[in-house]
Amino acid sequence: STTLFYAIHRQEKSFDRVGTGTGREYWTIPHAFVEKFVKWDLHKNVLFVVGCLILSQGQGGVPIGGPLSAQLADLWCVWREMVCLGKEGLQDFRISVVQGLQAAGVQPMPTVTMAHDDLFMPLSAVHDMLPSSHMWAAPRSQRVGAPVSAVLSSGLESWWQPLQWVVAWLSFPGAEIPLLRMSLWDGAIGGRLHTIAKHAVRCDRHSITTFFMSFDAVQAVLPDIVQPRSPAVAPFPYVLMARLKDNVYILCVDIPARYVPSVRRLLEVFLDRLYRIPLRWEPEGPVVAWCCSHILCGPHRGIGLLRKGVTWDLMAKGPEQVEWSKWLPKTALNARMVMSAYLPSLAHQSVWHATTLPEVLQNFRSIFMGVGALDYPDAWWKQTLKSAIRTLHLGDHITVSMWTSWVQLGGHWTVLWSSH
Repeated sequence: STTLFYAIHRQEKSFDRVGTGTGREYWTIPHAFVEKFVKWDLHKNVLFVVGCLILSQGQGGVPIGGPLSAQLADLWCVWREMVCLGKEGLQDFRISVVQGLQAAGVQPMPTVTMAHDDLFMPLSAVHDMLPSSHMWAAPRSQRVGAPVSAVLSSGLESWWQPLQWVVAWLSFPGAEIPLLRMSLWDGAIGGRLHTIAKHAVRCDRHSITTFFMSFDAVQAVLPDIVQPRSPAVAPFPYVLMARLKDNVYILCVDIPARYVPSVRRLLEVFLDRLYRIPLRWEPEGPVVAWCCSHILCGPHRGIGLLRKGVTWDLMAKGPEQVEWSKWLPKTALNARMVMSAYLPSLAHQSVWHATTLPEVLQNFRSIFMGVGALDYPDAWWKQTLKSAIRTLHLGDHITVSMWTSWVQLGGHWTVLWSSH
């Protein structure tokens, strides 16, 4: 029988692959060990101590705080989607949703018709666009040789748009509302441009990447945002959903006001029956959490972008408002292993989820303040974060004295808030 192996590079994560390593730079791990570790983490690694009590978690779900918790939660959601929204389970799921709506007393009650991932073409898509992996794309013949000015004037949506699939149709008197799911686009890791280049036809990836490097990405995205809707296009109601790990993002567009309460309640029932995870609506305010980003809207700073959990006034934020409140304490069993891998990942995200250098620096400030606030040993983070800063070519902007002061600031934050 064939044995499956995974090759994990000791320094560069992008070199990881399925198969055996070619030298000492790789750890080679057999699949049987990975499977055994996952089962141990899910069923055995569930104990924690509070005072003199030994408690167990995870009997009714994924253990929280373990090295695989986020990945297992993601797999749970994927499995539920395959079971409920696949051809075999679709009608049973529809019956479950309708029963949930009846039990909730939703009025007016829509007629729910399930669809099996019928491809949906948005009104803004160009008619000769063709579907490819994850996106609609204009024919290559239209894009080859196109000047940069054409992209900057019309926006990227004239060339590429994310795919959308119909999950269900909601029929109200006088209104047909599709419930759509879409592939991650701006919210994907690396953003819109990375997603387009990644999912383009293989022979186009190099030319598209080179093309994107010739202009400022913000200039190409802005036309998609600021162009007003044509008066000839009538409002078309729809609900758009996307999922990142265990977060579901919902956008309701042009829903008639009289149907908004019914649609909102339907979404709660739909997601509860789909994932069996309680739904909690995120509060609205000057900061919008979208995937792994915080979009900031304020009269003084305008529109800005930071990593989720990062703000401009970190010292004024209490323990429940800072990102490191969710990090493992240094006394946790798996803390060193988890954080040694997690912190370099945050460093790269600090560049992705920012549009200006001050936003990048603020993202890094939060990382180093968290390290200081939780008093992590230097061996856990110093070398890996310094390496990440070099890799991202930020050495001239984030100096040793700068991040050392941020670590000390994190310690001051702990003293400040422990006295409250």
